[in-house]
Amino acid sequence: MTKIQHLVNVSGGKDSTAVYLRAIELGRPFRAVFADTGNEDQRVYDYVAELAHKTGGPEVETVRADFSRQLAQHREYLINEWPAELTAGRPGKWSFRRRRETQAEFEELAVAVRTGGTITWTMEPTIPKPDDGDVFDSWRAPIPDPNGAWVWTAGFHPMSTEEAAEVVRIAAALHEPTGNPFLDLCISKGRFPSRMAQFCTEELKTLPITTQVVGPMLKAGPVLQWLGIRAEESANRAKQARFNRHESGSMVWRPIFDWTIEQVWAQHRKHGIQPNPLYSLGMGRVGCMPCINCRKSELRNIADLFPGHIERIRQWEEVVASANKRRSATFFPAVTDPTDVERPGTYSRIDTLIEWSRTSRGGRQFDLFFQAQAGGGCTSDLGLCERSAA
Repeated sequence: MTKIQHLVNVSGGKDSTAVYLRAIELGRPFRAVFADTGNEDQRVYDYVAELAHKTGGPEVETVRADFSRQLAQHREYLINEWPAELTAGRPGKWSFRRRRETQAEFEELAVAVRTGGTITWTMEPTIPKPDDGDVFDSWRAPIPDPNGAWVWTAGFHPMSTEEAAEVVRIAAALHEPTGNPFLDLCISKGRFPSRMAQFCTEELKTLPITTQVVGPMLKAGPVLQWLGIRAEESANRAKQARFNRHESGSMVWRPIFDWTIEQVWAQHRKHGIQPNPLYSLGMGRVGCMPCINCRKSELRNIADLFPGHIERIRQWEEVVASANKRRSATFFPAVTDPTDVERPGTYSRIDTLIEWSRTSRGGRQFDLFFQAQAGGGCTSDLGLCERSAA
């Protein structure tokens, strides 16, 4: 009979460490894996690297995504296609983004589907579609509607042949692998991930672990992945099953699903293991720094305590902006805000957001975005990103 192979996903955070320690306690042979996104603090790398030595457990294997193929493909595309596209320009357009239905509306819809009845509400816009005006505008403010909002898809003005050639030259030169998975991914995509397009988790964590570790393990027999997910972290995680099959073909188990935060810290104390030092430095979570889903307070803490990370994001914004047709890129979603006084009507970059994070004035659109954030961490069903500490 083929034995089950056990794999613990490690992030360097408190929950995955508790799972790693639990696996040691249960005495089953297991492997451990960490996905390096390239957007981590050095303390995370050090903590993960020292975990085996401090606990007597297995070494934590590190995987990294490689985007060499995607960069080469996109480089060929931009060399061949961008000149014509840039000289022609691209018109922007208005589109309606519907709001999410309320719980009451969802329940009414469910009844209507079951019974063949009708619903009493609509998601259609109540405000007519705005005039297009200058269709080459790169930005226009969203227009709120009771059922959602009219949003503008950016356009860009036609360029001269010489201007287009220079843009292509610079972008092509940047499509060489940098060795940093996060930056290479963003260059190949021509943008940073966002809450609405959160491709970072899949590309930087799920796929590398699946293709480099889980896939080869499955050839030798069944695989059980141990995940550091707890129900009290968020409402979405509370809905997850303790045990289920993953699309990779492995099975997944959440052994600390019903643990409290105090039980997690008690597990560290029981084994004489200090938590990741980032917690004692004021961080509520461990993972990407910053995470695209971070809150205002977390962004402020990172800027105050770890300014080197902000400098890195500042450099990345310049690089990714130079590698796409729009010549614009922001690490956080592109919201224009009254605090962006130096460049009104343009997308705010990291420096403006940092300045705003240290104030309690203005910044209405920034506030609307960041207050809606769930806190740092992703929604990965493999628990590959940690949520903010309770």
